[in-house]
Amino acid sequence: EVFPVVADVTQPEDIQRLVTNVEEQFGQIDILVSNAGGPPTGTFLDFDDAAWEAALRLNLMSTIRLCRAVLPGMRARGWGRIVNITSASVKQPMKGEFRP
Repeated sequence: EVFPVVADVTQPEDIQRLVTNVEEQFGQIDILVSNAGGPPTGTFLDFDDAAWEAALRLNLMSTIRLCRAVLPGMRARGWGRIVNITSASVKQPMKGEFRP
């Protein structure tokens, strides 16, 4: 069953709305898979503070907020699984600072 929900996971209120909508549709969340996508291509020195902060909001803070939103229900039920995927570049490095 597919239940599409549009959400910007860098926005805390969107995360809460996403979780609420999914729980209303399915009753509970037993498994969370977060996969926000990898970093933009470029070298370490190509990115300014704004780019680093945007990457942290997308890849770190969104995952923290999603986990915080679903963990209470998982703990109350005594069961749940969380899978966090950050980037495929850990298996297939992208062109950048240390890869020609």
